[in-house]
Amino acid sequence: MNGEEYFSLFSDDEIEKIKADDDNKFYEMYYALISHEIRTPVNALLSLIYLMNKTGLDNIQQNYLAEMKHSVDIVTVLLNNILDFSKIESGKVVKENLDFDLHTLVSEVISVVGGQISEKGLDFIFKNDYEESNLLHGDPLKLKQVLFNLISNSLKFTKHGYIKLEINIQKRKDDNIVLLFSIEDTGIGINDDELSTLFNPFVQANSSISRKYGGTGLGLFICKKLVSILGGDIWCDSLSGYGTVFRFNAEFKVIKDKNIDLTNYNDEFSVPAHLQGIKVLLVEDDEINRILTNKILVMEGFDVSLCSNGREAVEATRKGEYDIILMDLQMPEMDGVEATREIRRNIKYENVPIVAMTANTFKESKLECEEAGMDDYLTKPIDPFMLYKYIERLVVL
Repeated sequence: MNGEEYFSLFSDDEIEKIKADDDNKFYEMYYALISHEIRTPVNALLSLIYLMNKTGLDNIQQNYLAEMKHSVDIVTVLLNNILDFSKIESGKVVKENLDFDLHTLVSEVISVVGGQISEKGLDFIFKNDYEESNLLHGDPLKLKQVLFNLISNSLKFTKHGYIKLEINIQKRKDDNIVLLFSIEDTGIGINDDELSTLFNPFVQANSSISRKYGGTGLGLFICKKLVSILGGDIWCDSLSGYGTVFRFNAEFKVIKDKNIDLTNYNDEFSVPAHLQGIKVLLVEDDEINRILTNKILVMEGFDVSLCSNGREAVEATRKGEYDIILMDLQMPEMDGVEATREIRRNIKYENVPIVAMTANTFKESKLECEEAGMDDYLTKPIDPFMLYKYIERLVVL
């Protein structure tokens, strides 16, 4: 569903009423549309990069693809920052409470920026003084975003030397722990008189920074808001010409005697044999993404059937049997939420996993998916390894 089709769902009078009643609601609709329109082609680019990496490329071609992946990551970060800003301004950002493995989370962040750090000839130093248990309960997505934003910020402004990530225990009480995260670099540094406005929206250290280094000036503002939601504070020490240290703390609950899936995927990952042959119903209205996601799944041994809208998916489940359904949300004729409700009425599909694959990042959309009976929610662009991981976790053979 493109932008014109999306807004055609509302009459001019309805749109004007929404704007009159609640400007935040209108802009939320608008940002959801922007998210969908950008994330959909970005998802296709990520899929193409993955597929091309499987074709036996020479070193030059691999370097080109690495640069493409880097550009896709930048677009995704900028989009996330803009959308997060809109959600923060409308008070829509809340704390999630999930179990996670700290070591795996840090590894995922490093895997995204590690190649860029190496390409610039920088050293990366990681020190973790919190070693007795990496299993925590809190909001891993916000923690991951803050770490990614701060390390990316250091990477942008550092030409020589190193970037260092350090984790220390700041305070412990019963099963709760406050961790202190430090991101240090040997970059250009910040003047003392500029530190006071560093965390303001649309502000960068000086007027020439955005021209020379790029960026929206939203990253640090968003980090401050997210850290606040994590129950902590963020601050910065810097010396112009010598480097910068960002520090923030966050509170988590320590998990004891509990197993968490610690699977970590990399470029050499292949789908386990017991997953090959799994019957997947892929429901996606965007033709390019449907074709590419199908190729990725078939390449790894999945048995895939395709539908282009929710009505086709409902009909397919009446005629056939599938082990898992990957469901887009915004589709013509019948959307993914309505299709899920219909499919759940079929006794054969009461317990078959249904995973939302969507370009809509708003929490209300996630809640609507849960209420309709979906088992999980993947936001585009979707990393193929993450998709395999979800299938492995949800499909019980």
